[in-house]
Amino acid sequence: MNGTSTESFTKSRSGSSRVLVFLVVLFALTTVALAVVVALTVLKVKDIENLVPVATEPPSTAETESDICLTEGCVMAAARLRGAMDTKVNPCDDFFNFACGTWIQKHVIPEDKSSFGTFTQLGDDVNVIVKGVLEVADKHDDPEVVTKARKYYKACFDEKKIEDLGLTYIQSYLTALGGFPVLASKPGGNWVAAGFDLVNLLVRTRNGTNILPLIDVGVVQDDKNPSKYILYVDQPNLGMPSRDYYLKERNATDLMAYQTMLEEIAVALGR
Repeated sequence: MNGTSTESFTKSRSGSSRVLVFLVVLFALTTVALAVVVALTVLKVKDIENLVPVATEPPSTAETESDICLTEGCVMAAARLRGAMDTKVNPCDDFFNFACGTWIQKHVIPEDKSSFGTFTQLGDDVNVIVKGVLEVADKHDDPEVVTKARKYYKACFDEKKIEDLGLTYIQSYLTALGGFPVLASKPGGNWVAAGFDLVNLLVRTRNGTNILPLIDVGVVQDDKNPSKYILYVDQPNLGMPSRDYYLKERNATDLMAYQTMLEEIAVALGR
């Protein structure tokens, strides 16, 4: 009986020893791991403290300038845009005057125009260029359309021929349009109400003279699809510079002068 008790005690003691050894080893490994983590953390903090800030180098001048258009056209366009701006205005408060304020201050609407803008100014500049093209002598390699335009332009300055022709050309043209009622039976007149066709008259007037008496009709590129062309209908060009003239008193000086001119033309055609 004593032998059995001693054996059981020995086995129990051996099991406890193994558990104790395992716990000691586990504690030691945990301690080592903690020590390593703490050491690495301390080293990392020291590295951060010793880190010297380094500024990023700005892009080279060559790289910056390569992205800027410095051609003559770009420089001129930039100058025009800058010259139109009013930088004293806050764009967040009034962007229109910020972008166009100086241009508006430097330009006024001419007396012969109802409006004026950059496109109007551009059109005037183009007219000056075209005038220069029309006034030079023909060259052998000039397109036919250019030589014809020069002949037409120069014909307007041939006053002797204009005087020699007198009213014959305009009278024949009025007859082709159906006649001018004011002239009655005289050359250029002979208008017949029964055969009058307004649509036909407008078409012939548009094709022959580009005069737009009632409506302005033409063909333009579609804003929504530039690859297509569409028909547009607009108000016509007025005989006087703008509608404001027609809203004045009936006996206004400029209105009476316009009426007198029309009367004198009619009288001259009827002589």
